[in-house]
Amino acid sequence: MPLMQAANNPQFFLALAASFLVAITVHEAGHAFAAGWLGDATPRFRGRRTLNPIPHLDVLGTLALVVLGFGWGKPVPVNPTNLRGGPLRGMALVAIAGPAVNLLTAIAIAVLDRTGMIDGVQWEFGLILLATLFQVSILLAIFNLIPVPPLDGFTLLLAFVDRDTAYRIRAANRQITMVFFGIILLAYFLRFDLLGRVIGPPANFIARLILGA
Repeated sequence: MPLMQAANNPQFFLALAASFLVAITVHEAGHAFAAGWLGDATPRFRGRRTLNPIPHLDVLGTLALVVLGFGWGKPVPVNPTNLRGGPLRGMALVAIAGPAVNLLTAIAIAVLDRTGMIDGVQWEFGLILLATLFQVSILLAIFNLIPVPPLDGFTLLLAFVDRDTAYRIRAANRQITMVFFGIILLAYFLRFDLLGRVIGPPANFIARLILGA
């Protein structure tokens, strides 16, 4: 849901804004720490190995979040040649780290719920925040696995195709991105929940799987 559509409910608005801030921050930090673990110090030198949200926020990504209901963080700079295991495999591992951290966040919240620790939370906003962060974390993970640049799924796709195919796909990177976001904008103006139709079912499946429902 776009943040501006949630403005009529102050508690939900704050919970949604905070959840996206946390989810995007840990997502990008996951990329940065994964790159460092694989041998590339570039994210650390650029100040991206941090849980401070400010270095991770992207102006256009934040604007899209407010208006369209989805957003993204500032891409983490990585030098593929420094990664252990080779550039393609290394970049794939760095790419999957972001969605993986989001899913781990959702799993952690589910564990708190299953163990009854959330039951002891008397602060109503805290409960709303945890429930919202659970949903946002899963949605952000699934959204980023769409194989379209600049999302993580695109980097993963390149790791599973041959070199010539990867080269041709990279050559069309900008065109693919423009078409993708053009379709999303068109769906928005037509009031058609395209992203909800695409990522909603797998997100609901994963949520039920994590919760054991």
